[in-house]
Amino acid sequence: MTTTTTTTMNTRTLGAKGLLPLYTGKGTVPPGCQPVSRKEPGRYLADDRLRDAVRTAIALERPLLVTGEPGTGKTALAWSLASELGLGEPLCFFTRSDSHAADILYHFDHVLRFYEAQTQNARAIDPANYVQLTALGKAILSGDAEHPHAKDWRKRFGLPEEAGRAVVLIDEVDKAPRDFPNDLLDEIDQMKFSVKEIPGLTFQATYRPLIVISNNSERQLPDAFLRRCVFHYIEFPKEPDLRKILAERIAADLPKALIDGCIHHFQALREMGKRNELDKPPATAELESWIRVLLMAQVPAEQIASSELKDLPHLAALLKTQRDLERVRPRQDS
Repeated sequence: MTTTTTTTMNTRTLGAKGLLPLYTGKGTVPPGCQPVSRKEPGRYLADDRLRDAVRTAIALERPLLVTGEPGTGKTALAWSLASELGLGEPLCFFTRSDSHAADILYHFDHVLRFYEAQTQNARAIDPANYVQLTALGKAILSGDAEHPHAKDWRKRFGLPEEAGRAVVLIDEVDKAPRDFPNDLLDEIDQMKFSVKEIPGLTFQATYRPLIVISNNSERQLPDAFLRRCVFHYIEFPKEPDLRKILAERIAADLPKALIDGCIHHFQALREMGKRNELDKPPATAELESWIRVLLMAQVPAEQIASSELKDLPHLAALLKTQRDLERVRPRQDS
């Protein structure tokens, strides 16, 4: 496992086959590029340790494995990285319990081709009509500057015609079968794949994509996998960072008294979670939603400050299960 170290770099970070803008973690966008986001308001703010982890992964050309509690910004990091480096929307692969490493390259619809061949549909003549590239396959084709027909294939699959880098997000890798992580690294190391249904069709990335892998720590990942990644644990934001996030996501001029009260109760609920008194303690997304509801309902800050947990208005915005709601707000026997 590669440990994160603080590095001093020039204004640009060197990667394979070219230079990239330096990742700052402040939401800046290169001139002439459009920001990309998951339709979430505000900038993604990375702390110094996360920023250095991203720079280390780029410099070493290794996947960045990020772990942490839900709501700490693991998935959003890929969007931040793509936006700051001007690489367009990230190519996302959402891992499932039945995922295989090959699934991250492409899918060939054998059933549809068989059906259309049986019905004498002219489409069945060309097997390329049944190829669906997935995240890493798109990134490899996007980065292939050597294949003589790569531009035509990129156009066919709706990718930018000129070769270039991409950001790949492999989300929740710990949900996959046990062999998936190590098999995945084989594909990442090669940065090459063949479409076996089309003889002779092979793509290899000249420009390696930047890969972010998120992990919710639901199970232990193989040591070999960890050794070949740059690892970073995203800590849950401390109160000053929490205030910055709320200012970015909601408004910079939020009433201080309201935010003080909301954060106080939010932290009390999270402490209950640490004591295993809640199944799903709230994360930053729930806090943001709760504050938005309070603002829309024009709930006075004084009411929040003076309320006990059980009397808080709109508590369902913070807690996501009936059992947690009943633990905080016990039912009164009639």
